[in-house]
Amino acid sequence: MAAYGQTGTGKISGKVLSSNNQPIVGATIKAIESAKGTRTDIDGRYLLTLPTGKYTITISALSYAAKSIEGVEVSGQKITDLDMVLDAEVKNLDGITVRSSSSAKKETVSTAILFQKNTNTVAQVVSAEAIKRSPDRNTSEVLKRVSGASIQDGKFIVVRGLSDRYNQATLNGALLNSTEPDRKTFAFDIFPSNILDNIIVNKAAVPELPGEFAGGLIQLNTKDAVDKSFLTAVVGGGFNSQAVSNPFYTYKGGKTDWLGVDDGTRKLPGGLPDYNEFNNFSTGKRSEYGQLFNNNWGYHKRGGLINKNFQLTGGRVLYTNGVRRISAIASVSYNEQFRNYNKINRFTEGDGSVRFNYVDNFSADNLLLGGIVNVSYQSSRFKLSLKNSYNITSTDHYMIRTGIDNSNQAQVNLLGYQSAFKSNRLWNSQLNGEHLLGAGSSAARIKWNANIAVLNQKLPDMKNLAYNENEINGVKTFVAQINDVAVQPDKVGRFFSDLSDKIYGVNGDFSKPFNLGGNQHVLKVGAMAQRKDRDFNSRVFAVRTNDNNTEVRFQPIDQIFNSTNFASGKLYMYDVTSASNNYDAFVNLFAGYIQFDNKIADKIKISWGARVEKFEQEVSFMTTTVGVSRTNNSYTDFLPSLNLNYSLNNKTNLRLSGSRTVARPEFREIAAFSFFDFERNVTIQGNSFLKRTKITNLDARYELYPQAGELFTLGVFYKHFVSPIESSYNFASGSPQFTYTNAKSADNYGVEFEFRKKLDFISLPVVKDITAFANLALIDSKVTFDANVADQLSGRPMQGQSPIVVNAGLQYVNDASKSNASILFNRIGRRIATVGFPGFGNIYEAPRSIIDFQFTQALARSWELKLTVSDLLNQKANFYQDNNGDKKYSADKDNLFNSMNYGVNFGANLTYTF
Repeated sequence: MAAYGQTGTGKISGKVLSSNNQPIVGATIKAIESAKGTRTDIDGRYLLTLPTGKYTITISALSYAAKSIEGVEVSGQKITDLDMVLDAEVKNLDGITVRSSSSAKKETVSTAILFQKNTNTVAQVVSAEAIKRSPDRNTSEVLKRVSGASIQDGKFIVVRGLSDRYNQATLNGALLNSTEPDRKTFAFDIFPSNILDNIIVNKAAVPELPGEFAGGLIQLNTKDAVDKSFLTAVVGGGFNSQAVSNPFYTYKGGKTDWLGVDDGTRKLPGGLPDYNEFNNFSTGKRSEYGQLFNNNWGYHKRGGLINKNFQLTGGRVLYTNGVRRISAIASVSYNEQFRNYNKINRFTEGDGSVRFNYVDNFSADNLLLGGIVNVSYQSSRFKLSLKNSYNITSTDHYMIRTGIDNSNQAQVNLLGYQSAFKSNRLWNSQLNGEHLLGAGSSAARIKWNANIAVLNQKLPDMKNLAYNENEINGVKTFVAQINDVAVQPDKVGRFFSDLSDKIYGVNGDFSKPFNLGGNQHVLKVGAMAQRKDRDFNSRVFAVRTNDNNTEVRFQPIDQIFNSTNFASGKLYMYDVTSASNNYDAFVNLFAGYIQFDNKIADKIKISWGARVEKFEQEVSFMTTTVGVSRTNNSYTDFLPSLNLNYSLNNKTNLRLSGSRTVARPEFREIAAFSFFDFERNVTIQGNSFLKRTKITNLDARYELYPQAGELFTLGVFYKHFVSPIESSYNFASGSPQFTYTNAKSADNYGVEFEFRKKLDFISLPVVKDITAFANLALIDSKVTFDANVADQLSGRPMQGQSPIVVNAGLQYVNDASKSNASILFNRIGRRIATVGFPGFGNIYEAPRSIIDFQFTQALARSWELKLTVSDLLNQKANFYQDNNGDKKYSADKDNLFNSMNYGVNFGANLTYTF
């Protein structure tokens, strides 16, 4: 009998899936205490309106075991979420009844785990609920919680100890391109975590998924349709412990910096000659050009460093009539974070001598602005969705460098400055369609997707200026490194770059269930095509003088580049740009696949088939010797896979997987020209002879799902690489250089363990509401080189591979008090950050532990407070050479290259639901 504590009506909504993660169309949802009921649409979704009260909800569908959920509470103030998974019907099974005072909530939470249990490959699912109950503000922070995963540089994911280049990302099923001009990777911090519906990390391949990955395929899915109109606002603030306790330096920027874009303040002056003509003009004319550049070199202290967080999310049901529904969801979020840290920046040569030893004071303003607008039409036979997202990430930093420099064989004290504003903008638009052909459980399904994405990265006017301390007439003073011979843009220069990627893609999938031998099977076929176009342009200037004794060189940074100093006998501009600073590139990718999902008897499921991918790539750039130079790659890859799932019982799976995948060179990796990276102070050299990597993958995993919301998994994996690609360090002509090379082969293997256990078996207040969870990965790898390569390189681990990755935590949820809290722990073992070369050892990243905390409390009917603390321990990040080979960092024995503390982040968010 329904318990009516208040008048009015409320709604129950959710999604009904089968045990193989397919939406169940036409399932009947009823409330026993009411005559009302409804059916699911093509997406398995439903919406049921009932008077306020508590109900027993029944779910039934042809060929599936019915399920009853007791104690489902319906309130007029909110929508009740109830997602469900139905098992295939078996003999002597009348149905399943779930009895619990919070059974609806637990059923929904466990759906993500059930998706993981029932998927046809080795995968891990991060639900929207898990994202909400963490302090993570962007996708990269969420991903570091995944078993066997870690994050480099705050945004690049490493899965199973494989560097970021061995991963692939999709957004709502469409492939995403690299966000970085000089590496094959995707910066996951570009997506705010609150726009995501779920994240699926596939660790083994199936034909229906893209075949270019070895570590993980990260599927990002944004929020889609809504069942009830709503509007939620979030406002928050916080601070970084080091940003508020140390001096924070900045400079005069533009009026739209707060939006993550430059308003033109930093743009290249108009009217400048082309780079190949600029230096033909007289020094007097180039002094005039120097007057056109802005003089925003100076700096000042900034206060009021409060981190800001705003979000507005709204959904509206535009039309509804039974299973037909048109709805829209929109969200905009804004997050500004201030960071301040002192970074030790040191380079020690092979003989132990120090080339330079700096302390870089970084003051950075990091911005994340994101939004989505999705519109969806759903019926029982058809679904059409238009999904749009636009995200901006920007970093605006000012650096003051002090220390010693030995690069010219004479030690000098140095004072340096750098300012830079980098902005990434990603627009993605997709039109998705889904059609149901036929009726019942044998109905065929067609899915298609047409997508376009545009990525722009702008780095306008990165400025560098260095002073050396000289003794003049017995007085020590700092003198700017400007002269009439040496052209050193890293010492006194300005850098402008613009990267534009355009990606166009279409894909389609057809699936048809059929019965054979008394079991249901599914045939899947599909195809995709994608075109990527890249245009990269840059311009580099240095400042020179005709008079090495000019008094201008003694002026401070806020005065030295005044327009009056660009004159005869003083300063003039020198264009350092070469033809190879700019390049164009494209990729054509075509793929087709066939896949069978077979159920053999009641316990065995096999997913098998093959994918064929045709890859065409070209990078073209100008040279001073042969004119246009083109580097081309063309590959056709046959990628078979087999995934077997043996159900020991209805709670236990044993999985076996084998597949062939690939990893192909990125644009920049094959462009055979040198390019100076101002951020890392190194030269990057491409390799036009780089080959693609072929990978053989083997997985075995034992999975136990004791009860709803709990799991225990233990798995082993092995990967063999032919021609693995790595970024390596070299020392050419006295300057550091990064390049890309193929080793002969490599082997990667490991063990993964994960558990999630409720502590409700302990009958103590508080403890019974806690869930403990952890995952552990133990990984090893070995790289093999040809016999003519130095022996010291063979047998080392792969770049980026950690021997151990640990994530652990406790989560407290109390429905009565409407409060929840979690404490999260993350630690990785030491890994090779940069591969060395003969006579120069690898540079390692030392382990460090990270502890995060969040607490959320419902204050009133429509208010919620969330408190977060991130990186509570604030341990140093150390990068070093292991001189004594003891596999740990020793300050008195090892060569330290970089070291920094990032600070503790404190935050508070207040949410109001209208």
